[in-house]
Amino acid sequence: MRKVLVKKRGKYYQYQFEIASQSGKRKWKTKSGFLNRESAYDAGCIAYNEYTQTGRNFVPTEISYSDYLDYCVDKYVEVNL
Repeated sequence: MRKVLVKKRGKYYQYQFEIASQSGKRKWKTKSGFLNRESAYDAGCIAYNEYTQTGRNFVPTEISYSDYLDYCVDKYVEVNL
């Protein structure tokens, strides 16, 4: 199932995707004014990814798996057990 829907409205295209509901009603994020279907879909994918990734920051690190496990044992396991 595609998360981003593209519709033609008159001579322009729009994208829409479902966002979090409020008070039990479905809510949609919609934007129109695109000249072709591909540009509407691309912009919709970007907007959907920004919506789903809000508040999450990816920070790449160079830590090995064994160092990570040692860190977890020192900071969480020994403190809580």
